[in-house]
Amino acid sequence: MKTELTITISADAVVGVEVDGVTGPCCADISRELEEAMGSVIKREKKAAFYLKGEPEQLLARSGEKP
Repeated sequence: MKTELTITISADAVVGVEVDGVTGPCCADISRELEEAMGSVIKREKKAAFYLKGEPEQLLARSGEKP
């Protein structure tokens, strides 16, 4: 299965990143550089695949904010 990132940007500059095609917490490694570039994470939602061995999680960050 291939890894896929879906990036959404809302009208109020909230950026969402969704990782699909991986299981377990390794999705955080995949999205780490995007998180750092976008700013601080506001909310993180784990999908069911996160709890499998080897997940995609969805994170939201406000554009331009730095931790």
